[in-house]
Amino acid sequence: MKISVFIINYNNGRFLNRCINSVLKQSYLKKEIIVFDDCSIDNSKEIISKIKGIKKIFNKKKIKSGSQSQIKGIKQCLDICTGDIICFLDSDDFFERNKLKKVALFFRKNFFSKIVTDKEIYFYKKNKMLKHPKKINFFRFMRYPKFPPQSCISIKKEYLKNIFQDLSINQFDDVWFDFRILVFSYFIDGKVDVIDEYLTYYQQSSNSVSQKFKKFSTNWWQRRLSSHQFVFYLIKKYNFYSISFLFDFFITKIVCIVRKKLDRF
Repeated sequence: MKISVFIINYNNGRFLNRCINSVLKQSYLKKEIIVFDDCSIDNSKEIISKIKGIKKIFNKKKIKSGSQSQIKGIKQCLDICTGDIICFLDSDDFFERNKLKKVALFFRKNFFSKIVTDKEIYFYKKNKMLKHPKKINFFRFMRYPKFPPQSCISIKKEYLKNIFQDLSINQFDDVWFDFRILVFSYFIDGKVDVIDEYLTYYQQSSNSVSQKFKKFSTNWWQRRLSSHQFVFYLIKKYNFYSISFLFDFFITKIVCIVRKKLDRF
């Protein structure tokens, strides 16, 4: 079983060596690394070019939408990957040394599983880390879902290829790939499996696009509303019924209307 690791990078040159080396040094040997650089303007391209033993894609034209640019990178990686399993890794994050080995073991033991997540360790700086204290709970009744970051997601390649068209719909610009893929898998397939181990170090860099979505800001509420709209798109297309977090949708809708009016003054 071969594992392909997709690393989508934009201006994270200072973290790239740590990120890529965490995969190169994995105890699991049957792997490949594909790095997609999305028109970085820092030293990312130089760093990627010097690293041997990886596949490299340099994007030539950046898309304005952050989520669609990310999806474009994943699609190009998917087109050239040769693995049976795909692990995602943001370029400011890194893996625990035995992660790929444990992901491979999970899929060998759970033949019918299509997607799995592991747990994240919040990484701030050397010798300062915090393990996520709570049990992963993807969808809590009447409340907005919480789930691990994209770097914790592993998925069978054939399954990703089959659902990619729905995940890459050219709408909902502020809805990122991790939300799309986990929501789709939960609602359409009924579950998302979890490896109950801390295998991913998560560090959101200060230049991340997500920084413009500060909690409870107007952008934050608008993205929340777009996420609900993506769920309704799936509900309509696949004709299933869910009231999992309708209450949260109505609250979000009201807040967005009020914030929009206040921002005009």
